[in-house]
Amino acid sequence: MLPSIPTKLKQLHTQGYKIVIFTNQGGVATGTVKAADIQHKIEMVIKAIGVPMQAMIAACKRGMYYLR
Repeated sequence: MLPSIPTKLKQLHTQGYKIVIFTNQGGVATGTVKAADIQHKIEMVIKAIGVPMQAMIAACKRGMYYLR
């Protein structure tokens, strides 16, 4: 993480913006990554940055939008 990122996200939060993480985690669908591990990593990022955030995780199951 670049040092300027937490500062900028804190500034945006102070200005009233909602911070949202979008991530594609197709590895959960293939079994190469555990959902709990992804959740833990996201929680650690949020804790490290220190502002409220919401995370949207895509491609966790095979379906019509799964591109592999």
